[in-house]
Parts: sequence; structure tokens; C-alpha cells
Amino acid sequence: MVVSKKHKNETKTVVKKKITIVSIICVLIIGLILILLNISSDDDKRKAAEFEPSSEIKKLVTKMRLTDKGKTILYASSPQLKGKVAFNGICGRDGDPNAYVAGCYYDINGEEYIDIYDSGKEATELEKAFYNYENSKIVTLAHEMMHAVYSRVSGNDKDWIEIELNKLYASNSELREEISLYPSSQKYDELYVRVATELYGIPSTLEKHYSDYSKIGNISLNCITITKHN
Repeated sequence: MVVSKKHKNETKTVVKKKITIVSIICVLIIGLILILLNISSDDDKRKAAEFEPSSEIKKLVTKMRLTDKGKTILYASSPQLKGKVAFNGICGRDGDPNAYVAGCYYDINGEEYIDIYDSGKEATELEKAFYNYENSKIVTLAHEMMHAVYSRVSGNDKDWIEIELNKLYASNSELREEISLYPSSQKYDELYVRVATELYGIPSTLEKHYSDYSKIGNISLNCITITKHN
């Protein structure tokens, strides 16, 4: 079969057009992602500026040593300390009096919230011991904040982050046991948060990522430092 030079040139032209179209689509997708990220960032800054944290929340946040980016995301999520009735109205304990839920992160019509349980004056001795210890509140606040952070992580970043999280998951039986309590759809969200707030000595790639939100990387190190000085 003989292919004419004209046919070859036409084929090359078609291929070039396809490459050009694919390139344009890629550029448009990247541009759209960047626009959405900027919109999200601007929205966070606006919400954080409008939020007025309580004096106790300010005290806890100071000890967390967050970066500006981390603090913005936290305040954009309206963190509050709540007593038993208000806390259980949203976060709840599934009717189990022994299920000590210390905090929750949730979304209502696109608005984010973080509630931290404050046992208050009417608490039992066990609740006071578990919830009112300041370090416990710091860890809980950091934990819920990192859920808000994970909701903002881009798809490309999630790809490599999940690879690193899987390595830690495979090598840590305690982590696997904790994650087994959650639906499979929440696996990486919970892994991301727990590695940020419960583990130390994590891979440098994750440490660098977490340092975008905390001045010392993963927040568990911060909590350990606080404990040593109290």
C-alpha cells in the first residue's frame, strides 16, 4: 500500500490539531482549579475576619502555634466551646453514655463549624478529668481543624498524601485499629487527621505538608511540648 505525501501531511495536521485541543483543555482545567482555590482562600479569609473567637479559644489557638494559613482555616470554621446540651444537639454521642465525643467538625449549607465539648460546672468527675484538661482541648481542636484542612487539599496533593498515609497505616497496628472504627469512605480523612495530631517522627514529605498549617509541622509535637512544660 502506497501512502501519498498529501495524505501523510493531512494526518500530521489532524494529530497536531488533537494535541492543540488537548493542550487547551488541560490549560483550562488547570486555570479553573487555580481560580477555585483562590476563591476558597479568599472566602476563608473573609469568614476568618468576620469570626470573633472567645477568649478561651484564643488561648488554645495561641498554644497550637499555627501558621497564618492554619489559623485562617480554623477561624473560617467557627470554632466554639459548647456545654453538654448544645454540644449533643449537633455532635451527639449516639445514645451511648460511655462514648466520650470531645469534638466534631460539620458543614451546614456550605458553612463550616467546629464544636469542642466543654464539660462545665455540672460535669461528672470523669468528664472533668477527660474534657477540661487543657491539652485535651488543644488536641481536639487541632484534630477537628485538620478535618477542615483536608477538605481543602487538592486532588493532586491527595494522590501523593494517600500513598504516604497508606505506608503509615500498613506499619502501625494501633492506627489500623482506630481507623477500623470508621466507614471505608472516611479512611483517608481520618488517617490524615490522626497522623497530623497523634503521631511524630513521620515522613519528611508529610511533615513539610503539615508545616503549611502549623509552625512545627504535625501538631502532635506541639502538644507533647506543651505537656512537658506544664
